[in-house]
Amino acid sequence: MEKMNIYTVAITETRRKAVSVRAGSKEDAEQRARDAVMNTEIILDEFDDYDGITVEVIDDGREDDGTMPCDSVIGGYDG
Repeated sequence: MEKMNIYTVAITETRRKAVSVRAGSKEDAEQRARDAVMNTEIILDEFDDYDGITVEVIDDGREDDGTMPCDSVIGGYDG
């Protein structure tokens, strides 16, 4: 059987919504929008504002020695 490796993979889910912001500069507009999200004045909807995902392997992997519980690894363990 082929030796397997364990890789750490980052999955990022993105939501996106365009809003109008009255501000004196781009930086001010960005800060006002951030503040509005943090204060829940703007709520990004789980479904309507969904913009996709990115999946990225973030390490070089390590040999699977069978010590990691199979329920914490996608693909389980066939050791």
